[in-house]
Amino acid sequence: MDITRRPGPIDDLSRLHHQLRLLVPVLTVVEHHPDIDVLLGQLADTVAGVEALLAAAEPMALQSVRAGLAHAKAAEHNEARSAFLAAFHRLSILLQTGNPRRRSAVDEPTKRWRPVLGPGGDDAGR
Repeated sequence: MDITRRPGPIDDLSRLHHQLRLLVPVLTVVEHHPDIDVLLGQLADTVAGVEALLAAAEPMALQSVRAGLAHAKAAEHNEARSAFLAAFHRLSILLQTGNPRRRSAVDEPTKRWRPVLGPGGDDAGR
């Protein structure tokens, strides 16, 4: 009996998610380090391997990763970080729920970040 498991689509998306999770803080701390090129190369290889899957499951994440890679190549690290972070969030939703975020929800504010109002309608804790 063969108990080895072949990597599936979820494993590939999880690998991409993990790479983004590592890359965003690295770009935040050290923008100009030789290892960043290695990480970006690995990310580009991973994206190439899951491009069709990502285009079908979460096209906005694919678009964000592509934009991030283009920004990184142009040494626009803030823009790259923002694009990679957006892709990371979209992949998080996809991997946790199995469903991509609704297109109509792109510009909706996240409820958990709204201020908590006290009993008098003022900001709690101020």
